[in-house]
Amino acid sequence: MMDNTKMIFDFSFEEEAGVRRIFENPAEILIANTHAEVGQVFEQMEIYQQRGFYLAGYISYEAAAAFDKNLMTHRKGSLPLIIMGVFKRMELESVKPAANRAYPPVNWQMTTEKQQYQQNIKSIKAAIAEGDTYQVNYTVRMKADRPVDADLLYEQLSGAQQANYCAHLQIGNYQIISASPELFFERRKQSIRTKPMKGTIKRGQTPEEDIQNKRMLSESEKDRAENLMIVDLLRNDLSKIAVPGSVQVPKLFEIEEYPTVYQMTSTVMAELKESLSSFDIFKALFPCGSITGAPKQSTMSIIKQLEDSPREIYCGSIGFIKPDQESLFNVAIRTAWMKNGKKAVYGVGGGITWDSETEAEYEEAWAKAAILKGSASSFQLLETMKYDGTQIHRLSRHLARLERAANQFQYPYSIEKIKQQLKEQMKKYSGTHRIRLLLEQDGKINIAFTALSEEPNAVRRVSLASSPINRKDIFYYYKTTNRQNYNDFREQDSTSFDVLLWNEEEQLTEFTIGNLVVKQHGEYYTPPISSGLLAGTYREELLEYGKIKEKIIWKKDIPSFEEVWLVNSLRGWVKVEF
Repeated sequence: MMDNTKMIFDFSFEEEAGVRRIFENPAEILIANTHAEVGQVFEQMEIYQQRGFYLAGYISYEAAAAFDKNLMTHRKGSLPLIIMGVFKRMELESVKPAANRAYPPVNWQMTTEKQQYQQNIKSIKAAIAEGDTYQVNYTVRMKADRPVDADLLYEQLSGAQQANYCAHLQIGNYQIISASPELFFERRKQSIRTKPMKGTIKRGQTPEEDIQNKRMLSESEKDRAENLMIVDLLRNDLSKIAVPGSVQVPKLFEIEEYPTVYQMTSTVMAELKESLSSFDIFKALFPCGSITGAPKQSTMSIIKQLEDSPREIYCGSIGFIKPDQESLFNVAIRTAWMKNGKKAVYGVGGGITWDSETEAEYEEAWAKAAILKGSASSFQLLETMKYDGTQIHRLSRHLARLERAANQFQYPYSIEKIKQQLKEQMKKYSGTHRIRLLLEQDGKINIAFTALSEEPNAVRRVSLASSPINRKDIFYYYKTTNRQNYNDFREQDSTSFDVLLWNEEEQLTEFTIGNLVVKQHGEYYTPPISSGLLAGTYREELLEYGKIKEKIIWKKDIPSFEEVWLVNSLRGWVKVEF
C-alpha cells in the first residue's frame, strides 16, 4: 500500500487561493478497522505530529462511535474506518485546471427506488411528528454502470463542481475522489472555523431564472430554518472545546454559487481551549451536524434504520494535519470511492424537515448528482462581434452577455482588461472585421480579427429541424464553444444556409447562428427566451427600440408567416425562406 499512495488536496486555508498540496512516499500508513483501533490511530497520529510529520487521509462516517459510543451507524463497509498517511514533507504547487480530455460515458443509477425514497421521507416526517428529530440528513447511493478511470473522474468532478475542498486520495487499492464544497473545520493556532452548508436550489437555465432561484434560496424560510438548526448544533458542539464565551457566528445565511446549484452557508468560529489534541476536536464535532441532522444522536439512529448501506467515506471527512497542529478537513460530500478499480460509488442527499416536499427533495438529490455528468468537456465563453474600422458594434451588450455567462459558469474575468485588449488590437486593423473573443476557464482572453467581406443581399434558403431541442440544456442560453447540439442540427441538412430549431412543445426557438424574427399581421415578432434560445445582442437592441416584439411562435403557424428573418449582430437582417 505504501508504494502506491499519493494524496492530492486542492484545498486552501481561508487566506490562500489556488494552492495544491501533494503527499507522497509515506513513512507509514495508519489504518483502523474497528472502533477501538480508531483511538489507537489518533494516539499514533499525535506522536508522529509531535515528531514533525504531516498526516493526511480520511475518517469514514462509520467511525463515529469511536468518538461517542451513543452515535449509531451501520457496521463498517468495504473501506477501513480510518486511513492516515504519515509524511515527512508536503509539496505545494498551483491548482492545475482540468485537462481537456474526453470523459467516457458513464451511467449512474440510484440504488434506492423512487418508491422506497418516498416511503423513507414519510418515515422521517413520522419521526419528526413523534418528536424524535427536527431534521434528518437522508442520503442515498449511486453506482456507476461500469469501471471508471479515477484520474478522469477527479478531473471531471473537480472541474464540474469548482469547489473549495477537492481531494484525490490513491491509497493502495483504494481511490477516493472528493469535490466537496463544504468545510468541516479549519484549525489555525488556537482558533477554529466551521462552515456548515445547508439549503440548496438548482441553478436557473436562463439568467433571469438563475437570479430568481438565488433570491428564492436566500429568502426561503424553510432553508433558513434548516441552516439555523445546524448552526445551533455546531455552536453546541464547538462549546465543548471552546474557551467559554468565544463561540460566534460572524456570517449567517450566505449564498455560494456552484455550476449546478446554489448553496446556503453560515460560519461558526471559536477560540480553542489549551492543549487540545486532534482526537479531542473530532470527539466534539464528528460527524458534522450538516450531514446528520438534529439532534445528532437520535437522528443518526433514524439514519441507520432508513439507509440500506454504510455511507463509508461519504459524509465522513478528508483532510490533513501539519506538524504545528494547523488542520484542514472537508465534509466528504460530492464524493465517490472505488476499490480495486471496480465500479465507483457516489453518495447524495439532503436535509429533510416537516416542510420538505418529497418530489422537491428527490429532484434536489439529482441536481446535486448533476456534476457526475461533468462539464460537457472543456469549453470557452464566446462572443462574435463586428468591427467597422472605427468601433465595435454593440460592445457593451456583448460584454454584458459575456459577464452573465462568466458568472454562470464561474469563469474569472475582468471587463476592463478585455476592453483594454480590444482597444490595443483595434489599432492594428482597418476596414470591416469579425472579432472572435474567447474567455478561457482560467480567465485567459483570446481575441482574433478576421476580415469580413460584404455578403450579397439575397434571400437564403433554410430548413426546419427534424427533431426538437431539449430546452433544459443550459448551453442553448449561453454563447460558448460547446456547440455540439447546434452542429448536430446543421449536419441534418448541409445544403441549407441554416436550420430553424423548435422545442418539445413545438414552439419555434432560433436558428443555429442567429435569432428568429417573423412578420405576422404586419408586426415583427421574436420568440421569448423561455422557449429555449440565446439572447442575441442585436435581438436585444431591436426589442429595446421597439422594432420587434416578443411572443411564443408556433411551428404549426409557419405557413402563415408573411416574412421570415435571421438576425444577428454580425449580419444584421438576413431574409430567409423554406
